Amino acid sequence: MKAIKIPNTALLDVFGRPVALNSHDFHRVSHVDPIEKNHNGSNGKDPNAIGIGIIPNNTNQLTVIGETPLHIAVFYNDINSVKLLVKHGVDVHQRVIGDFYPSLPNRTKQETKSGKQKRTSKFFNRNDSSNKPISLKNATTETHAYYGEYPLAFAAAFGYTEIYDYLIDHGADPNMQDSYGNTVLHMLVIRDRSDMFNHAIRHPVKKALTDIRNNEGLTTLTLAAKIGRRELFLECLELSHVEIWRYSNIKCCTYPLRGIDTITDSGDIDWNSSLTSIVNGKTEDHLAMLDNMVIERLLNDKWSSFARVNFVRQLILLCIHLFFLSTAVFLRNPKNTQSLVKKIFCHIAEVCVLIGCITSLVKLLAKEIYLQGYSAYIQNLKSYPEKLVYQCSCLLIILAVPFRILYLTTKNVKFGYVEDGLVSLAVPGTFLYFLFFGRIYALTGAFIVMIFEMITGDIATFGVIYVIVITAFGQVL
Repeated sequence: MKAIKIPNTALLDVFGRPVALNSHDFHRVSHVDPIEKNHNGSNGKDPNAIGIGIIPNNTNQLTVIGETPLHIAVFYNDINSVKLLVKHGVDVHQRVIGDFYPSLPNRTKQETKSGKQKRTSKFFNRNDSSNKPISLKNATTETHAYYGEYPLAFAAAFGYTEIYDYLIDHGADPNMQDSYGNTVLHMLVIRDRSDMFNHAIRHPVKKALTDIRNNEGLTTLTLAAKIGRRELFLECLELSHVEIWRYSNIKCCTYPLRGIDTITDSGDIDWNSSLTSIVNGKTEDHLAMLDNMVIERLLNDKWSSFARVNFVRQLILLCIHLFFLSTAVFLRNPKNTQSLVKKIFCHIAEVCVLIGCITSLVKLLAKEIYLQGYSAYIQNLKSYPEKLVYQCSCLLIILAVPFRILYLTTKNVKFGYVEDGLVSLAVPGTFLYFLFFGRIYALTGAFIVMIFEMITGDIATFGVIYVIVITAFGQVL
């Protein structure tokens, strides 16, 4: 039987250097830098270092690029070599060894204009002795050469159905998890292979399970929603339904809310839910997922049963608050020359505004934090900057009360100026809260989101630079 023939140019990067098949570090070269010899005159090379000087003694030993011969055979779709290796006792559950997502501070290689590398440290040792927890929060699925760690995951990621079936027949388990907690189905969602996904979940020998969670708590359903795999998301959604009755081509089905809705069985917020990922998604695929009968029905039910009442209540309270705030500002007369009736109405309006601010910050804010949790509340507040501005405006109005008292007792004009400045900042911030309620309309919602994206992006950057320039050069002038 023929051995695997690897082309010399198959594993070269853009600089013409060999790279690792399954490594995030695309600049690993296939030779080892000279290392100091020991007292016996032999090279003191680490047996796990990367280099062509390492020759595996058996089929399970680490090869020069981090994979076993079985991984290489699967990578090149060589079914004959796969059968030969399995026949001679290769472990079909042998995992790839190495750190495939090294952190950026550990990557000390720098590129020169000629394309050569300047190494500032030794090669990374590729071994499986590290017990550091591995996280995918900062990983991107589009740029990393990540095909899993098991040979079966390799076969699934490349869509090699024949090799996949052969490994399954010889004991390979599609539900085994790698260092990131990903199974074969997670890998197929990342690689967006719907045909292989359907083959894996309906395999006659060993079916792949869809309810296994990875290290980030994501199932295949929630992972597909998070990274925008619309076709696979719909496939996972249909797999979870239970058919109640059917008449011809009409059927009634129920869908479990676990993994779809934002609320868990215990009443907590599930930030890994499909609905949260779809709503916060930035791609067109996330937008297309909203045009689904199940998601649309879920959103309509949540709006009609809960959100609509709270939305209308908050809008009415805001209108009342702004009425009293406008009355207090318009009837205010620093010279104290207004009539007694206007003074009474002005003081009543000021008291009502103060009560509204205290209620908003203490009662309503405490209630939201209690129901959602502090971290969840902060995370949710990032999506609504106008709500944050409104809370800051209420805080400014409360802070203006001590300066009003100091001004009335001491008759010091400086305290009056400070009070006027705080109120002047609070009034536009309070009216800005109306934009939060304008998001529900198709005509204004997109423009409001776009405006806040501009404010928090380019305008905020310009504002920081402007303040730095004014502060620095203002002292010179």
